[in-house]
Amino acid sequence: RGPAFRLLGDLRAAGLAAEMDFDARSFKGQMRSANRAAARHVIILGPSEVAAGEAQVKDMADGTQKPMPLKEIVAELARQTSLPRSVHERMVTGDGNHA
Repeated sequence: RGPAFRLLGDLRAAGLAAEMDFDARSFKGQMRSANRAAARHVIILGPSEVAAGEAQVKDMADGTQKPMPLKEIVAELARQTSLPRSVHERMVTGDGNHA
């Protein structure tokens, strides 16, 4: 969870509202939660993404999803977000369970 916590802290430090799921819900449940929270973006950060040094960033408005280097996420989302809105982050643990 280290990279996810760092990213969460960096997003908040940049003035972006950000949440991380701690309830071990299914991916579908986490996406529903992000939708209910009116999240503008969802950051998907699992073991394979961490190993590649990137995360999947999904734009909730148009449904597009693309890989983005971890070091670029905060600056890119800050650039795209004129007013802070919720950014919902999902992390998958190494054993395939959602956390």
